[in-house]
Amino acid sequence: IASPGAPAVVGAGGTLTYGELDLRVAMAAEGIEELGFGTGARVALHLPEDERYFVLLLALIRAGCIACPLSTRLPPRGVAPLLQKIACRALISSDQELLGATYAGVQKLRTEALLADEPAARDRARSSEPLHLALDVPATIVFTSGSTGEPKAALHTFGNHYYSALGSNSNVALAQGDRWLHSLPLYHVGGLSILFRCLLAGATVVLPEPGTALGKAIAGGATHVSLVPTQLLRLLRQEDFERGALKAILLGGGPIPPLLVDEAASRGLAIHTSYGLTEMASQVTATPPGASREALRTSGRPVPHRELSISDSGEILVKGETLFAGYVKDDIVDRPLDTDGWFHTGDLGELDADGY
Repeated sequence: IASPGAPAVVGAGGTLTYGELDLRVAMAAEGIEELGFGTGARVALHLPEDERYFVLLLALIRAGCIACPLSTRLPPRGVAPLLQKIACRALISSDQELLGATYAGVQKLRTEALLADEPAARDRARSSEPLHLALDVPATIVFTSGSTGEPKAALHTFGNHYYSALGSNSNVALAQGDRWLHSLPLYHVGGLSILFRCLLAGATVVLPEPGTALGKAIAGGATHVSLVPTQLLRLLRQEDFERGALKAILLGGGPIPPLLVDEAASRGLAIHTSYGLTEMASQVTATPPGASREALRTSGRPVPHRELSISDSGEILVKGETLFAGYVKDDIVDRPLDTDGWFHTGDLGELDADGY
């Protein structure tokens, strides 16, 4: 860790430095390994979004498991089919109703039990060797939004998340001292990508307190934020909104109305319009800093480590280092690519003369 004293996560529970985060992740990973799941075991996470969630998600990856974030909007009966679909070995939760439910073949684990602060484990963690993860190691399973049908379970490797963060940070500068507001859920690939970008840059993930208005959360010192168009519209309608230290708004997750772009730009907000999808570990394209008003009415150009093409029928095709490992169903992983290695998104688009 380059700067162990730098803040990694700031939230209602206080501040975790990078050194403390590493220690807690190592401790939790050790406890997970002792459960004997084995490399590649799929472990679901159904948790409120606080610093414990980050610790457990990273601990699962460190222990060689595959972290599977589930939507906390799902009732217990809605969790069961997802666990079955991806052949989950265990479920980590603090929800008493969920922990009391019966899921065939799924071990239920209480959050607190995995985060126990035992001095012996802490001492062992301090003496552990630096961690080296292969880029092709399966790391997460994220469910798609299901906007065009049943949600699909997309498997990402550690390398998918690494290159997603690397390309994003080369376009929207992020560094130690910057603070990215965690404005999207961790069970969404956009929320996961915030964590990996900050880890790569040594920046800080800021967790807003539940119920806090977006404008107030930003005014608390956020330098970066990821928003979908509806969130930006609500932000602009907040009478007391002040951008404070805000340097960049990454805007995506759906069609972006040109009038919304114009209003944000006219108010001096540094927005970056983008296009992405779960199967590409978040962003595929984005506009660069200082983009013209005309450019901001597009979804930008491919950021590094991604490729994009338009088929004869106008369909957007994508590939690159961020392209997922495939869809998961039971023990089968299916990666539906054409003969040239392109993934067909089902979305329509076009490229202008400048590649936007």
